Amino acid sequence: MNSILPRALISAALNALKVVASFVTGILIARGLGVQDYGTLSFLIASFTSLRLLLDMGTSSAFFTFISKSSRSKRFFFYYACWITIQFIVSLAFIILIAPDKWVETIWQGEERVTVVLAFIAIFGQQILWTAITQVAESQRLTIRIHQMNFCIAVFHLLAIGLLLSSGGLSIEVVLIFIAIEFVVAAIYTSRYLGPFSASGDTTFRDVFQEYKQYCLPLVPFVWTSLISVFANRWLLQEFGGSSEQALYGIAVQFTTIAFLLLGPIFNILWKEIAEANQQNNFKKLYDVYSQARRVMFLLPACLAGFSLPWTSEIIASFLGTQYAAAVLPMKIMLVYGLWQSVGAINTNMLLALELTRARTVIGLFFALVSLPLTYFMLAPSTSNLPGMDLGASGLALKMLLLIVINVNVSGYWIARVMNWTFDWRSQFITTSTTFIVGFLCYYVLNHFSPYWISDLLTMSIGAAVYLMLIGIICLKAPFFLGLRIADVTIIKNLALQFLRPKRP
Repeated sequence: MNSILPRALISAALNALKVVASFVTGILIARGLGVQDYGTLSFLIASFTSLRLLLDMGTSSAFFTFISKSSRSKRFFFYYACWITIQFIVSLAFIILIAPDKWVETIWQGEERVTVVLAFIAIFGQQILWTAITQVAESQRLTIRIHQMNFCIAVFHLLAIGLLLSSGGLSIEVVLIFIAIEFVVAAIYTSRYLGPFSASGDTTFRDVFQEYKQYCLPLVPFVWTSLISVFANRWLLQEFGGSSEQALYGIAVQFTTIAFLLLGPIFNILWKEIAEANQQNNFKKLYDVYSQARRVMFLLPACLAGFSLPWTSEIIASFLGTQYAAAVLPMKIMLVYGLWQSVGAINTNMLLALELTRARTVIGLFFALVSLPLTYFMLAPSTSNLPGMDLGASGLALKMLLLIVINVNVSGYWIARVMNWTFDWRSQFITTSTTFIVGFLCYYVLNHFSPYWISDLLTMSIGAAVYLMLIGIICLKAPFFLGLRIADVTIIKNLALQFLRPKRP
């Protein structure tokens, strides 16, 4: 784990700057577009994010696992580039030439075909093309360079949105165009830094196809079921709640995935190290990396949720205004969801990096099948032929929370059992209870003693400083209250020391 610290530290620092820029951009877009248009944009982005599963079919996970284990030939990368190109051409042809107007109108809830095409190109550039470039860079440990580019993209996007907002030119279509341009240009620019690749020419198309087939075939049932389940989440919300409920859920996600986005680069680093350690049969390293990451990476979203939960109303009022006041309850639920989101990503990465795709399919398939009827029950009106609870964005958030808590613990238990490890289920609940208690105590004390003339934003800033100080003291003096072990505290200390006193080259 210690060998990962330098890359993890610099990645986290660069990614933190990127997340801040992206967060501010998201707030500007939400305020500039308004509830209805922001809800429509959220739906379009979410729909193509889920439909990406249909195009990918698990190949991106296979690609990253294969190139993380060992160096591959140029031909291997050429085949994957051809696969991405085929995905783009076939999908674009379907949307523009093949799909009837009725299909487009039904799937994308009445949106114009041009807007749908722009949304597809934007998400393809961001989540398929750029992801592939990122994976190649991570496999070659070019972590710093790739996150420098991520930061540049985020800053450019922020400046562009700011200028459009000030000039009155902000619209759904313009936002999608800028997303597409940014990531395509970044992919072309960054690709020149990749390499050198293995010179071995032993990679034939048949060999590569068989390798992918063995990895991806067990994932296909899960991918298809997951596609339907994930797409249904936002489609049913749009159908029963409309753009306004879509916007409320989108805002909740925008705030509550901050911690997940901060940790995003570290997931790729862990994937690389896990795949390599497994290839070398280094099971001690496997256990150390997985168990320590699982606890430490649960702490950040727990700290965010512990502080933010009592301040949710003030946060929304300060950043978005009264038009998004109804997002308070969905945001509270999604803040708690964020705690298990990171651990869920670690478990998924562990299964895929170890090439345990059959287990990933079985676990994922079960929860995807449960998810679909539960989503309908939460969202459908009580007046429907098959009545539901009509809970809108709050209902979808609640469903997401219930399933991820169960999913994380089932997959964590399965990994521990297969690897003959002890399953640590207590730490997540110890961490949660401690951070929540400290957060609510800070909130009530500050609100009781703060003068009436101090603004909410200033009070929140003071509360954040006090909260972080208390969490830091607990981490150092009584780490078991945060579900941590001494080794975890050492990792956190080393990260802090490397940040404050970086080694000279």
